[in-house]
Amino acid sequence: MLMKKIIKNAKLALFLLFFLSLPVSASAATLSLQPSSGTMITDCPFTVDVIIDTQGQQTDASQVYLKHNLSGFSENLSLLGNGIYSSYSNAQNLPQRIDTGLLGYGGGSFSGNNLKFGEIRMKSDQAGKTVNVDIDFNKNKSITSKVADQGANILSSVNNGSYQVVSGYCETVPPNVQNLDPAHKEPNHPVDQNVKFDLTDNSSGVDISTLQVEITHDNQTKTYGPNDSQLTYTQLNNTDYSVEIDPNNNFKPQMRVDVKVEVADNAGNVGTRTYYFNDLTCQQLGCPGSKVTTQCNDGQDND
Repeated sequence: MLMKKIIKNAKLALFLLFFLSLPVSASAATLSLQPSSGTMITDCPFTVDVIIDTQGQQTDASQVYLKHNLSGFSENLSLLGNGIYSSYSNAQNLPQRIDTGLLGYGGGSFSGNNLKFGEIRMKSDQAGKTVNVDIDFNKNKSITSKVADQGANILSSVNNGSYQVVSGYCETVPPNVQNLDPAHKEPNHPVDQNVKFDLTDNSSGVDISTLQVEITHDNQTKTYGPNDSQLTYTQLNNTDYSVEIDPNNNFKPQMRVDVKVEVADNAGNVGTRTYYFNDLTCQQLGCPGSKVTTQCNDGQDND
């Protein structure tokens, strides 16, 4: 076992020695960060892909070195090899100008304009900061980013990234619409009662200003918002609300009512729920006779 490990490490050392000494080709491959700009939310993971464009050439190995300005106590950046190559190794003994490096090799020869070398995962807690991530590339340096094609370095240019850190939430789950009254598919809800439900969110909280409710009945749709007098809401706690809608007119008996609720949380995640009630006729509910009536023998007032 020890001998196998020694042989494996020796092969890797020979590969790295060969890779670092690759001659420069006249070809024009590029390394880019995608996205090259964007918004990082404080204390939330942010992912950037490292992309190879061989511009018609082939690649069987690459090395990527990065420099960045994430140096705070709660800031970090890692370069992960989960791209086209079958093997990856962290670069060692980096010069002072470089913060991290990764070598990728094996798995065959690849060509294309959107080849994923790997990905950068980073995080910052400093709102207002501009995070700069640069791919180190200097043809006069042996330890620098390279894209290999059968023993030649075909890399000619790189595209870096710059990202703005803002305050916000890491949450990605939208709010819930629950405690429906009437319940979904309730067949015989009194037509003179209001529509009620709760809005819940377990992280950033419901943004009640984004609430929109559509009620469709008798081929007509009415939209209600938080500023409408027919819609009232009560804040239950720091994140949740109870909502009640009092339509202008009673619903017509034996006629389906469709409800659509849409609302966002303070992180910008939008939740939508649709449901309906009163979709059964009086006959289906067991009313006497075959003609349409406005009162079923169920003890409920359906007028």
